[in-house]
Amino acid sequence: MQACPAGSYSGSYGLKSEAGCAVCPAGTGCARGSAEAVQCPAGTMAPNSSMAACAKCVAGKYQPLPGAQECIDCPAGSYCAEGATAPTRCPEGYYSGSSGESAVNVTACQECEKGSSCPSGSEAPTQCQPGTHPHPHPHPHPHPHPHPHPHPHPHPSQVPCRTSPGRRIAVGARGALSRAAVAR
Repeated sequence: MQACPAGSYSGSYGLKSEAGCAVCPAGTGCARGSAEAVQCPAGTMAPNSSMAACAKCVAGKYQPLPGAQECIDCPAGSYCAEGATAPTRCPEGYYSGSSGESAVNVTACQECEKGSSCPSGSEAPTQCQPGTHPHPHPHPHPHPHPHPHPHPHPHPSQVPCRTSPGRRIAVGARGALSRAAVAR
């Protein structure tokens, strides 16, 4: 009895020669002796036919779907570890303008600059207006009453900075706040 070589398969019992083997299609993997092509799981891919195994997406890329022939570049504002099924957003207080293979781990996310705000997933810091400072949680709890405006919460691209009447707020390099009274 003959077994199909890696990269091919046959569901027939008692195979007499490799001529009875089918080529494993792109997006699948076939180990030696496979009875069927196995679809690549999410986070992996097989770009060509006749592949023995699916390959993990390299760091900086991801693949959310099974049966893929290629992986997708990790977008700016996030990073992707090897074999990622989805991008991981940079945490609040950090940003990343990098994408693709330069966004391989959390070190791709840089600390938000002094006087700026960086919500989770930021591609760049956004400067706060004079007299305001970064506010990490603009709406920690839902409003108990319907809001009269059609969009009660700021769009994620709008930076949540808040004012501090009578005080100047300076944000230190590590995000620590220091306060000085404004002379009246």
